[in-house]
This record gives sequence, C-alpha cells and structure tokens, in this order.
Amino acid sequence: MKFFGIPLEIVHIVHYTLGMYTYISPTILSNAFGVSPSTLKRWSDKGILKSDRTRGGHRRFSISEAIRMSRNLGIPFRNPESIGLPEPILPTGISGGREPFELLHEALKAEDLHESQRIVLGLFLSGMPLVELLEDVVTPVISRLGMQWVKTHSGIASEHAATQMLLETLGTLKNLIPTAEGRVLAIGGAPAGDPYRIPTTMAALTVQDLGFKSVNLGPNLPLESLVEYARKERPRLAWLSTTSSDPMPMLQRKIHSVAEELHSLGVLLVAGGRQTGKLTRRPIPNLIEFRSLKQFRAFCERLLTPSNI
Repeated sequence: MKFFGIPLEIVHIVHYTLGMYTYISPTILSNAFGVSPSTLKRWSDKGILKSDRTRGGHRRFSISEAIRMSRNLGIPFRNPESIGLPEPILPTGISGGREPFELLHEALKAEDLHESQRIVLGLFLSGMPLVELLEDVVTPVISRLGMQWVKTHSGIASEHAATQMLLETLGTLKNLIPTAEGRVLAIGGAPAGDPYRIPTTMAALTVQDLGFKSVNLGPNLPLESLVEYARKERPRLAWLSTTSSDPMPMLQRKIHSVAEELHSLGVLLVAGGRQTGKLTRRPIPNLIEFRSLKQFRAFCERLLTPSNI
C-alpha cells in the first residue's frame, strides 16, 4: 500500500531535513545497507548493531544506532535515501579542491537549509569525526559569517538567518547521534550576557558523541542557575562557552565563587571559547580552560570514563 506514492512503511520515516529521531523495521534498514535481513539479524545477535523490540516482540532499529555502526565499522549505506539520509560526502572527493567549510558557507549565504544539511550530514555519514566536523568545518564558517558582518555592518538579517539554519542543521545532527541513558554527566551553557547558541550546542554534541548524557542549558545562563542545576543533577563536569566579550566583567567577578561552589558538589568547571585565557588573572582551582573542541573532547573522554566517575 502506498501513501502519496510512498510505501506506507516509509511514511513513518521522517526526512532528515525535519530532524526527527525514529525507529525502522529490519526490512527497511537492510535495504538501506544493501544486505539481507538475515545479515542484519546476525549483526544484532552479535551486538554489532543494537536493536529494540516492539510490544509484539519484533525487532526494530533506530536510525541513529545504524549510523553509529556505519561510522564506527566503515559499513556504508548503499541506499541512504531510502531512510531519508543524504549521500556521504568524502572531504577528499569535493570537486575543484575546495574545502568542506567553503561549501557550507556558500549554502548558508544562499540561505539553502536543505543544502547545508546535505553537506553537514553527508560529511558525518562519510565517517568524518564529529569533533573535526565541528571544529574544522562549522567553526570556520561561523567566524567567516561574523567577520563579514563586522566589516560591512550590514546584512544582519542574513547573518541571523544563516545562524538559525546552522542551528537547525546541528539539531538534526544531534538527532542522528545515539542519546545515552542514565545519569547526566555534563551540563553547560553560555553565561548571562552571552547570546551565542552555537558554541554551547557544539560542546553538548561533543559530549553526546562520546556516549555520555549531557544537558545544554543554552545561552544567557546566570551562573547561579548553573550551580543550581548542578546541585540538582550532580554531574561530573560543567562547561561554560565564553564567546561574547560583554559578560566578561561579571564573569571575572563571579568565577571564583562559582568554581568553589561547584567544587563542593564534586563538579569540575571547564571553559572555552573566544574569551579563553581572559577569565581570570591567576589560576583558579577547579577551573580548566580549553582553546579547542578537540582539547575539550579529549579531556571529557578521560574524565567521564566509568573508572573516573
């Protein structure tokens, strides 16, 4: 049976541009990988591909779990479009020798949401490490968009539109990464006076990609609220994304007491962003600053391992 020309079982698969997280049947997923359902069953029985069960006892698979296996083991999707995913994009295969961030920048300048998602998700599906995708592709685009506005002092609406499209793209990417269960191990946001959502979103994605549960409290976050939430959840780590220069005086006045309060809760405070190195005039116990997402990821990987929790 078909619905508007689409097989009925596919109707429940939401296209990646909508950013939905969903489950699919073995038949649909085996077609996406270009393998037999029995091969898919073997992968599941061996624990290579995690599956869930319906109330009737039938296997079902999440798209995010299928992507995890594909990336980790290098098993490509033969028919990604059948589950609403774009074709993988190999960075070395881009025509004209252009860099991936140039393609993304062009798509955002053209206000083409579909194309920006195709590029980001295509690179992700090709196996590009998430932290490289965020730091080497997304971050240069953010910087270029910001620099263009600073130089011209015009086109603020276009800059905001591009930022919003990038946030939607990262939101879709978030839904394609498995979400950890259990205890919240990391929380964070951007401090009051800092309106930038993308940097703290990337920090949250970095933790999620490691397989740890995190909560992104967003921009303009009062430091008191960060401590309050830490008291409630008792995470291992709290991050601050410091991009805007506006909240710096407030941060410099409060950072000592916040670090001390978090320390009393057993929570380590980490900070990163454009203002890294300017938060304090002297080292503060229980505060670590990072200059890159790659440094942040490596630290989280060590700190949040089961043996250290």
